[in-house]
Amino acid sequence: MVTPKSTTPFSRAVLLLFCFILLLAGSGCILSPSEGGGGDGGGGGGGTKADRSTRQKLLEDYFKEVYNSQDSTGYEAMLDERYEFESLPSDPDDPLTAETWDKREELRIAGRMFSGWENPDGKTVQAIDLKILFQSEKETNTFFQDQPDGEKWYDVDTEVDLTVTLHVPPSEGDGSEILNKVVFSSQKFVVRPDPDESGMWLIRRQVDEQPITKR
Repeated sequence: MVTPKSTTPFSRAVLLLFCFILLLAGSGCILSPSEGGGGDGGGGGGGTKADRSTRQKLLEDYFKEVYNSQDSTGYEAMLDERYEFESLPSDPDDPLTAETWDKREELRIAGRMFSGWENPDGKTVQAIDLKILFQSEKETNTFFQDQPDGEKWYDVDTEVDLTVTLHVPPSEGDGSEILNKVVFSSQKFVVRPDPDESGMWLIRRQVDEQPITKR
């Protein structure tokens, strides 16, 4: 029987960077979904049945489906071209230590996780289980230079429950083959109308927050 090796709480940024470093090839390029290395990027070619027609559907349904099915094409479609991710500060007393990255970097990290590629140590991402609970929303009062005049963007508060299951060689630990990395935290999103697809919504910004205790 394959049993979990450990279950450890992390922030989303720490978890994704951990997986990214874990799966990073010692040679060759870092793969984005459009650069090959995993067929169509490990994703089902944008075949998700969920839609982005409301802000709640975007986060609770569409995001969950494309992430869990490791659909790189669908994931790329839900991120604005100027998407930004902001991590927790490495020093809680110094907000300037927070890291940010753009859509290209986010797709590189996700594409590596989604590709199913096995690194030289035999580690792979075996499964992803994401749940997002929509909490509240309000029209954003943050200034974005790319926000068109009169277009309403929204701040959305959510709770994110994410488990990434890694397959590791049996020689590590006590012969276990599964390592679970867990995120349960609040996360803030800024969402905007999709300028290229009427009636649909995109994620413009995503902000990591402190892990919270499950109720």
